[in-house]
Amino acid sequence: MRARLPDNAWSAVAVAAVLIAVFLAVRFAMVGGPSSFVVAGDDYVDASSAPAELAVIDGTGYDGQFIYRMVLEPFPETTTGHGITFDSSAYRAQRVVTPLLAWTVDHVTPAGPALSLLLVNVVALLLGAFFAGRLVRRLGGHVAWGALLVLSFATVIPLARDLTEPVAWVAALAGLELWLAGRRPWAALLFTVAVLARETSLLIPAGLGIWALLSWLRTRTDLRAVALLLVPLAVEVGWQLHLRSVWGELPVRTGKENVGTPFVGVLRTVTDVDGARAHPVWEAERLAVLALLGWAAVRLRASPLPGGVRLAWGISAVFALSLGGWTYDVQFLRAINEAIGLSLLVLVVDRNRISRLLVAGAVLLSLYVAWQYTTVV
Repeated sequence: MRARLPDNAWSAVAVAAVLIAVFLAVRFAMVGGPSSFVVAGDDYVDASSAPAELAVIDGTGYDGQFIYRMVLEPFPETTTGHGITFDSSAYRAQRVVTPLLAWTVDHVTPAGPALSLLLVNVVALLLGAFFAGRLVRRLGGHVAWGALLVLSFATVIPLARDLTEPVAWVAALAGLELWLAGRRPWAALLFTVAVLARETSLLIPAGLGIWALLSWLRTRTDLRAVALLLVPLAVEVGWQLHLRSVWGELPVRTGKENVGTPFVGVLRTVTDVDGARAHPVWEAERLAVLALLGWAAVRLRASPLPGGVRLAWGISAVFALSLGGWTYDVQFLRAINEAIGLSLLVLVVDRNRISRLLVAGAVLLSLYVAWQYTTVV
């Protein structure tokens, strides 16, 4: 990779574009067009009332159906609309950025809601590859590894199912790159976008903010950095309070992730022998994540990552290891996306041999998961 690809951010974009194009072409051939990415199920979608373009399968479907509902109505005020019923209204309504962007595309182009939602995620990942490439190069690695940061086994599943992680993760990565480049107001804006796209994105500006606050307490300089990193938190608090006024409950309190004592739930899931036999790929993903987190922790001290980014990694890792369990991949890989992405960042800029082996393993696993999700509805 180092010998063949130019060391500029467009190399990461080129790699990401080729991989995304192949993935989409195969998935379209296997399971159908953009509507299949929504994964709408008749438990929550009334096919007779939903838009005609929407393919509805038997069963519960998946989260993309609720995001699709918000593409039709970005600021919903009723549990049921357009033939689609939220399972948890406040929880779904909080992640507004991805559907709002898709709503905009739908209204300025003839693409339609399903294709607009897919286009938003694809464009986001390409933009993310650009900023991730710059971030990796800034920290001493080859920019082409930026493609892995946005197309890892943790992010390819959200692409296949019209979920909110691509926009949230890309905004967080772009914010991180701009923050380290000294363009802090723009970084704060992008962190705010990331948090409104997915609330767990707050882990990254939280790490940077706590580090900035500690630095200010030591030196009494650069309080502006602390203030800027409070912006995403303040906006998210305001958004949560607004949604409580609409739905009668705070969305953050309706979250589906069960957080408890670190390691307990995760180790229980990983050591479930019957579960590992039933789903060997999921077990491989669990072990891969543990390997990435563990080795990133070992290499963190020697890493060129600034202190605030290291702290962000630590907060996201603790959150990941505190989940009640890593049950099935589309659940736990999404929930711990920040920890996986920051761990990969630690390792792709590390010249240690074990780090390189783990990165190579992450590439292979990402390709395999992508292949799996070309056929999974």
